[in-house]
Amino acid sequence: MFLLLSTLILLQAKAAVAPLPNPALPTMQEWVHDWEIQRDFTLAVGRKMPEEHFRFRATPEEMPFGGILLHLADALTFRVQQVSGVEPQLSLKLPLQNREEVFRYVEESFNYVIRVLPAIQPEQFAQSYTVDWEGRKEATGRQILLAMFVHTAHHRAQLEVYLRLKEIAPPLYTF
Repeated sequence: MFLLLSTLILLQAKAAVAPLPNPALPTMQEWVHDWEIQRDFTLAVGRKMPEEHFRFRATPEEMPFGGILLHLADALTFRVQQVSGVEPQLSLKLPLQNREEVFRYVEESFNYVIRVLPAIQPEQFAQSYTVDWEGRKEATGRQILLAMFVHTAHHRAQLEVYLRLKEIAPPLYTF
């Protein structure tokens, strides 16, 4: 009886000092779901552009429409691999031959993120990594993954502007 009582008291004490999850931050399940939405919405935006305009550039300095999709997917896989240490194992490699290969590559990149994200350990989120970003040379894994979420939204918005320039209505915003 004493052993049982001691164990219960010890467990209660441990639970009392255990850190509570921060309700202001998404849970891993919510974060994964948000990445699924990012994937699906990004693909929906991309698929609105007809094949004949896939190389369209808003200005000569801008990336072409399809190039933005490739850039977005490449950045995702590179940075998530940097934090997770998990090789992407994508079936397609650059350069890609056609529009459908681009969409498969983008989808595989997002699926890689969605698959790997829950396995990233707290110390990998907290670790500092070298980055080549303007104004920042290092970022934690957490900062990198948040930046990739924002980076995706940034370039998807750019894709939507390209669609509008071709008088194509983008899909309704999904979140």
